[in-house]
Amino acid sequence: MRDNPLEDWQRLTELYREMGEVELYELQDGIDDLTEVAQQVLRDEMRARGLTARPAEPTIPKPDWNEEANKPDEADRDPLHEFTWKVLLTECADSQQAWQIREALRQAGIESWIEGHGFRVAIDESNPRIQVAADQIEEARLILSQPIPQTIVDQSKQPVEEFEAPRCPHCGAEDPVLEGVDPTNSWLCEGCGAEWSDPVLDEKP
Repeated sequence: MRDNPLEDWQRLTELYREMGEVELYELQDGIDDLTEVAQQVLRDEMRARGLTARPAEPTIPKPDWNEEANKPDEADRDPLHEFTWKVLLTECADSQQAWQIREALRQAGIESWIEGHGFRVAIDESNPRIQVAADQIEEARLILSQPIPQTIVDQSKQPVEEFEAPRCPHCGAEDPVLEGVDPTNSWLCEGCGAEWSDPVLDEKP
């Protein structure tokens, strides 16, 4: 800083006049680090511009959040979004035993799966493994510990009729495409483009 206070005053006055308001506020924040002449020139310049204190930063009001009050009620939770793990229940000797156990579980309201086969029963696979939902494992084990009802055993031994797809009534082509089942089977022939449906059987009381 120069030794001539008047020259310092004039120089600082010109300097501060060229500054913007933000720069002046920044100088004001560190005013204790300035000389007495610089402090007085800064006060005069801010007074001349009508600047007093730095404007406060706008505050964003916090939401009135009550964690307990805003928790979803247990009754409002969608049961479809409740997920669970599948766990191994048992390994079966053959597909017939697997069908019997799955049917017994189904009648008890317990859903089950053949491991690695989704909802399908592994007809040709040996030692199929049955899985159930983890939250139903105890109920499933209870069903498994009981003898399979004789009605289920008898039903599993009944021969399954093989389904034969119809021939196209127009061109006689085999293996038409099944397009629907409601109210009866609807077919499409890929050979000639013919469409037809199976007749509706009247149910007698």
